[in-house]
Amino acid sequence: MSEKTDMVLDSTVRIADEEYSRDENGFLKQNYPKPFTYSLDYKAHQSTNTAMTWLRLGWLSGYLSYGRLRHMTAVDIGAGNGSFVRESASVFKSIVPYDLAGESISDVELYETKWDMLVLSDVLEHYTDIDLLWSLNFKYAMISFPETPDPEVHDLSRWRHLKPNEHIYLLTMEKVKAWVQKHGYVIVGCGCPEDMIRRRWQHDTVNISTVLIKRCVNA
Repeated sequence: MSEKTDMVLDSTVRIADEEYSRDENGFLKQNYPKPFTYSLDYKAHQSTNTAMTWLRLGWLSGYLSYGRLRHMTAVDIGAGNGSFVRESASVFKSIVPYDLAGESISDVELYETKWDMLVLSDVLEHYTDIDLLWSLNFKYAMISFPETPDPEVHDLSRWRHLKPNEHIYLLTMEKVKAWVQKHGYVIVGCGCPEDMIRRRWQHDTVNISTVLIKRCVNA
């Protein structure tokens, strides 16, 4: 184990001078994050573009046909520069952006609307309370997030997605699957399609994981 990654007896993990602990879901969460500002300038420099949007939509259409997507209402949470909303407007019945800065629906609309599809691309790790996701009323969600390398094997202080105060949670597909199922959703599909165009940190480690989930009929 790296000298910069030190696991101690109380299950606290110290990475790059920041403390992380396992929460009740098994996720590593930064213990004392400082406030982070999601400004218009921050949004303008996000990586989503036309190619990334259509890669995501292509992956999604492998599980849900175009005909089904055409009848779905969707919200892009953490819409960033708006590329996904603009490009996918021709795919969904309707899609709107939700973001902390710039063009966005209101909190009231986000939480009181019944959504067919949520889209969270590199967003879940930014939550201060990840379980707020379950306060939303939705049937499907497509979620992508940085896959955290094993801290006992890799020096996470060198990991490009280690961004204290911005990325509060360090997520893995294994833990996300268990968390999703605990809340009454099933896994429709999972993989790492974005790695086709988003360079991996190391060739043998997944960069971005993606999961499509669906609410159980009886949930």
